[in-house]
Amino acid sequence: MTLNKLIDLSDKSGLLSLTRCSKGGEALFYISRALSLDPRLASMKFIVRESEEGTSTLYALTQAKEEELLTNLSRQLAWADKQSRFISYKEAEGLTEKLAAKLKREFGKEELDQFFYSPIPRGGHIVMGMLSYCLGLPKSALHPPSSDLKRPVVYVDDCLISGLRSSEYMNKKGAESILAVLLAPKGVCEMSRHKELDFSCFAGDELDDLAPLLLKEDYEPWKERSKKRGTPLWVGMTEYFAFEWSEPENSFFNDKTALMEPGFDLLPPEQCLNTRHSTSTEPQDPKRHKD
Repeated sequence: MTLNKLIDLSDKSGLLSLTRCSKGGEALFYISRALSLDPRLASMKFIVRESEEGTSTLYALTQAKEEELLTNLSRQLAWADKQSRFISYKEAEGLTEKLAAKLKREFGKEELDQFFYSPIPRGGHIVMGMLSYCLGLPKSALHPPSSDLKRPVVYVDDCLISGLRSSEYMNKKGAESILAVLLAPKGVCEMSRHKELDFSCFAGDELDDLAPLLLKEDYEPWKERSKKRGTPLWVGMTEYFAFEWSEPENSFFNDKTALMEPGFDLLPPEQCLNTRHSTSTEPQDPKRHKD
C-alpha cells in the first residue's frame, strides 16, 4: 500500500466551519470517520498527523487501483477547505424566514394562500414545514389535488445546485411552477428574474460561483465534463455546504470510465442525521499522530 497526502489544514481552514471544530486535527478526525463509511474507500486507512505549529495533515494508505478515487477525494476536500458552510436547524429556520419574506414581497399573502405547495423529497419536507408556518398557509394549500393544473404550484426544497433533481419533480403541464429553496446559485436566480427559465426561482440565500477561482486553467474542461450529467440548468461550484439533516449530493468525472460518479460525504454520523441512519456500519477512527 502507498501513503498519500490528501490535505493540509491550518486552524483557519474552511473545513473547520463545515465540521464545527476549532482545530484542524479534530476536523480531520471527524472527516475520516465519515469517509470510512463509504464502501468505495473501505480498504483505505486514514491517518491524521498534527504538528506543534498548528498544521494538521490527512493521509490515506491506498492501493494502486484507488488512484482515481484518491484524486477526486483530494479535489473535493480542497473545494470544501476553500469555503464551507454548515447549516444548522437554527440557521435553516432563519433562511426559511428570508425565503418567506421574498415570496411575500413578490406575490402577497392573499395570493400565496391560493397556491399549491409540494415538497421535493427529502430535504424539501423539512423546509416545507418551516415555510408553511412562516407564510401562515392554510392546510388546503398543503394537499393539492393532482387534477387541478391551473393554480400555481410552489415546489419546495432545501437547495438547488445543478437543477437536475428539481426539474424531475416540477410539473410543466399547464400550471405555473415556482421553486422555493434555502440555497441556490445566484446565476439561476438571475436567469429566473430575466424570465430565461420556465419556472420562477426564489432562494433564502443566493450563492456565488467559485469555480473559475477554484479551478483556474482547469475550469473550461471541467465545465464541459460536468455537462455530461444530463442537461443541467447551471454548471458551477458554490461554497461547499451541508445541512444538519443531510449533505447535498455532489459528483465527479471519472476519467477512466468517462462517467459522472457520486462524490463523498464529509460529515460523520455525529453531525448529520442522514449519515447517522443510512448505514449500519460503524465509522472507523483514523490513527492520530502528534509531532
